[in-house]
Amino acid sequence: MRLKQLFTLAFVVALATTMMPSPAQADTDTPAQAAAAPNSWYRIYPVSFNYNLCAEVQGGSTANSAVVQQFTCGLGLHMAWQFRYLDNGYYRLVNVKSGKCMNVQGGGSANGTAIIQFTCGGASAYNDQWRMVYLITFWGHDYYHIINRQTGKCLNLRGGSSSPGADIIQWTCSDTALNDDFTWQIPAGWE
Repeated sequence: MRLKQLFTLAFVVALATTMMPSPAQADTDTPAQAAAAPNSWYRIYPVSFNYNLCAEVQGGSTANSAVVQQFTCGLGLHMAWQFRYLDNGYYRLVNVKSGKCMNVQGGGSANGTAIIQFTCGGASAYNDQWRMVYLITFWGHDYYHIINRQTGKCLNLRGGSSSPGADIIQWTCSDTALNDDFTWQIPAGWE
């Protein structure tokens, strides 16, 4: 089922690439490669039918509890993330502008709980720890589930929206839905 959805996505993306710019055409770094390059900044792309959308901190805020959403990609540091490996198979996704971590709001376990940025926790703060599970390589990009340590749920693009401003939430991981598949790259100009 996932392969059929990816082929459908490929067709739509192929049509869309004639109308909009696409991200840099480099292969996706593995999570280990991303963490091994602590000074590298990555854009995180949710799979959507508009491949010019990136995970960002809403409005470029540096405040705790600012929402993480998808928005039209740009060069703002609020769209840049670093992967910090924790020596336990998990990573913290740290926003470059704020220095704060991608976090499940309040450590909530419900589907639909918002993803926010918050001051990075200590070793026992699990709601800002994530592991990446490889899914598939497609058009030179590796796609992953990004799974929260505390809840075991995936980052998810609310409703699979292709609109700027759609919230990134947590939801039970799915083997068939595409809105919990993510990739990341160092965009041109950030190398």
